[in-house]
Amino acid sequence: MKGVYVTVLIVLVCTSLAFCKDYYVDSINGDPEDPGSNGTIEKPWAAISYALSQVAPTESDPAIIHIAEGRYDRSNEDFPILLKSFVSLVGADRETTIIDGGNTPGKSIFNCSASFNISLEGMTFTGGTGSLTDSC
Repeated sequence: MKGVYVTVLIVLVCTSLAFCKDYYVDSINGDPEDPGSNGTIEKPWAAISYALSQVAPTESDPAIIHIAEGRYDRSNEDFPILLKSFVSLVGADRETTIIDGGNTPGKSIFNCSASFNISLEGMTFTGGTGSLTDSC
C-alpha cells in the first residue's frame, strides 16, 4: 500500500523554535488514562487528536506538537484529526511516524478547521483520505 509522504504543507508556522510552545505526543509511552499527562516530554499525550484539542495557539503564540515514532491508528486515535491554525505537527521521521486511517472507505485522516499557518512534516499518512483546501 502506498503512503502519502508529507514534508511541509502550507506555511511554516514557527520561524524559530524558541518562538513556539512545544507539546509532545507518544502513542507508546503516552497514557490516555493518566490525568497527569500534560503534553510535556516527561508526560506526553497518547493521541494527536487529543493534543490538538488541548492546545489553544494564536498568531502571537503558535505551537509545535512533536509526534514520537509509532503507529497512530484507530486503536489510539480519533479520526478525522482536526487541524488548527498556528500549529505545526512534526513527526519523528516519515518512515517511522505513521498516521493510519484504517482503509475505511470514505475515512478522512484529517480535516481542517484552520484558516492558515499549518505545517506538517516528518510523517506518513496512509489508509484514508484528506486534503488541504483554501480553508486550511
